[in-house]
Amino acid sequence: MGVERERVQSFGSLAEGLRQAGGWYLWGPYLSERQWGTVREDYSADGEAWSHLPHDHARSRAYRWGEDGLAGFSDVEQRLCLALALWNGRDPILKERIFGLTGGEGNHGEDAKEYWWYLDAVPSHAWNRWRYHYPQRAFPYEHLRVENGRRSHQGIPPELPSMAIRLRLKAPLFLVVLNGAMQASGHLRRSRFTDSGGRQGIHLHPDVGPLFELRFAGFALAEMLRKLRLIVGP
Repeated sequence: MGVERERVQSFGSLAEGLRQAGGWYLWGPYLSERQWGTVREDYSADGEAWSHLPHDHARSRAYRWGEDGLAGFSDVEQRLCLALALWNGRDPILKERIFGLTGGEGNHGEDAKEYWWYLDAVPSHAWNRWRYHYPQRAFPYEHLRVENGRRSHQGIPPELPSMAIRLRLKAPLFLVVLNGAMQASGHLRRSRFTDSGGRQGIHLHPDVGPLFELRFAGFALAEMLRKLRLIVGP
């Protein structure tokens, strides 16, 4: 705890500004699993943030005020975002963010339809552990959307079957666990472990992306990438 206390004390004061914060504070699990459907990204004429940018649009449209991803890690200003993308070999899209329904799609309002956990972490972000349950079969995107839209507000919202139900039914499931450690401030090591419970493989892809303003305003990322040492390994 003595070493961790020293790391936290090096954060500095928020009153001094983020750019003056210590190195251990500048990188952390600041990336949300969901940026779609938020008022931050609403440029609609009628103020309907949910319908302006739902989950289906997220993979083909650029965000303006943030990013999202699975097990995401970023600098404190989200100028460079690191996350995990998965594919079970059956879905029509990569699993790059948490799936959910907007207020108009769900019978109980907006709702994430997945299972994920932050298992462990320390304040300096020197150690983080994250777990996600990913079906080996095709993810039921359309089924969840249609069933939630069909039911009334008094009905029980259908969910992705939990791990307990899947084990009881012997439905195959990937258990994805990602460990993240910073060996020094800005030196990030991410290792992964997957247990499929079967013979089908899973595809894991590191997802590295700059924020909208860096992609389109011509910011140079060379200096930031030079300072960041990223190691992905078993």
